[in-house]
Amino acid sequence: MKIVENIAYIAKGNSLKVVDISNKREPKELKSLALSHYSSPLRNIKLNLDKNLAFIQTKDSIFIIDISERDNPVLKDTISIEPNNEFFIKENYLIITKYREIEIFDINDLDNLKKISVENMYSDYYNSTYNNNYIKGDSC
Repeated sequence: MKIVENIAYIAKGNSLKVVDISNKREPKELKSLALSHYSSPLRNIKLNLDKNLAFIQTKDSIFIIDISERDNPVLKDTISIEPNNEFFIKENYLIITKYREIEIFDINDLDNLKKISVENMYSDYYNSTYNNNYIKGDSC
């Protein structure tokens, strides 16, 4: 859950719920955006308030949701990921850390989402350690 001013953004089950909490005794649900056709439950939510975006992670996807109208969130895009990946938002970029690489997406124009970089983080280590030492028959 993330709270901005008096609005709570809650990733629960398979939906995003937008709740007005200005009246603490009677919170009011403004909208629920169902993502129920996706199999794994929602796990993580991050907001980019400059862009009015919510990023919600499941086991195998990141949903990008336009929250500029808080009572009408709109799913803009979905990015497939591997289990246990992490993601970060930095300025106009979505950064996804994968097992052996980092992917960077430009989120300036969600109608034209672009992967701008993929960096293999472990190639030198794995190539030198595993390919040169163990594959040649050395014992561990």
